[in-house]
Formats: sequence, structure tokens, C-alpha cells
Amino acid sequence: MVITKKALLVLLFTALVLFSSCSKSQDDSGVYDGKVYVTGENPVLRLKINEEDKDFVTSASFWRVVYSPVGRGHILYIRSDITGDGETEDDVKAIFTDNKELVEYMNREILTRYLEDPYPVYNAHFTYAGDPRTEWTEVVQSDDYTIVLVWKDFIEPFLVATPIGGERPFGISSVGIPATTAEVYINGTKVVGEAFPEMLGKAQNSTARLWWAESWVK
Repeated sequence: MVITKKALLVLLFTALVLFSSCSKSQDDSGVYDGKVYVTGENPVLRLKINEEDKDFVTSASFWRVVYSPVGRGHILYIRSDITGDGETEDDVKAIFTDNKELVEYMNREILTRYLEDPYPVYNAHFTYAGDPRTEWTEVVQSDDYTIVLVWKDFIEPFLVATPIGGERPFGISSVGIPATTAEVYINGTKVVGEAFPEMLGKAQNSTARLWWAESWVK
């Protein structure tokens, strides 16, 4: 097959456009061109009863935001079938926060799925304890709930840095610290389920992990 000069120029131009769209987030300086939407910590914790199960009995996404355009704050997004008995009145499906404006911002700009499936929002107080080399605990207290999230038995950390314009509209950088053991307590009751190993690219990961030094840029 003979490729004409014109066709070759078209191919080169197309490749250049695709490369530019995927790499526009960074030049030789290492500085991203995009706007910083949020930065902080985002540990996640997902528990299953059996490793082969498709559904998680508990899913928790915790945010300790140190910068956003609407200020600092904490958010816990949680959905839990506490006893693993299916949909019942004791289930928890809620958002806890000390900055409701931050929740509105996150839902609008980053976690838009919560606009489609809104969770009730509760005011809460947040504390933490531990060492991310061994065991880490987040405690969330509202008028009706005390929720304790525990990550422990960590394995080797890894760094993730995705460019703007890739599979997601955001460029994200974060240090992942996978936990081989995780626990959730809701009002003193230990939630059923456990963390299981999973791969993230070539990194050994877990369904429960700390995401430290996390930034979202677009």
C-alpha cells in the first residue's frame, strides 16, 4: 500500500492532536495546565462477604479536604448493609460532613453520581488516630450515628498519576496504601464483610486502601 504525502500529513496531524489532548496537562516543567479542584486525602473502604461476590455489603469513601474553592472540610459517603441480610431498615445510606457547601461542590463537580442518587446529608464531627504504616482509624460522629472505619495490615504503597484528558476528564495524583484488613463499626456493631486483594495496573491493591496526598486537576 502506498501512502501519499497528503495522507501522511493527515495521519501526523491526527496523531499530534490526540497526543496534545492527552498530554496537555503537563509540559517539560512537570506543572499541570489545569485548575486544581480539590486536594487532600481520600481513603476508601469496600467490604464483601465472599471474594467472588460482585456487590459490596459496605462502601465508604472518606474525604479530608485541605483545599477546595469552597474551603476545607470532611465528608464520608457511606452505604452499608450492616448485617448482610439484604435491604432492611437497619441499612445506612448517608453523607456525613462538617461543610455542606463542600458536599454540594463535590457532588456537582466531581462525584456527580450522588446527584442522580442523592443520599441524606448529616452534620458530623470527625477525628482520626493511628499510623499509616500500621493501622489507621477515622471516627465520624453525628447526633444519631457513630461510625468507625479501620484500615490495617498495610502492604507496599504505590503512586498513581493520571494525565488530564485520559479516560477521565480529571488528572489525578495520589499515593495508595493498600490495607489487607479493614473493619467498619456502626453504633458499636461490627459490619459484616472483609477487604479483598485486587490489582490496579501492575500494583497490588486492595478493596480497602488509603489514598494520601490526592489531587484532582482539570
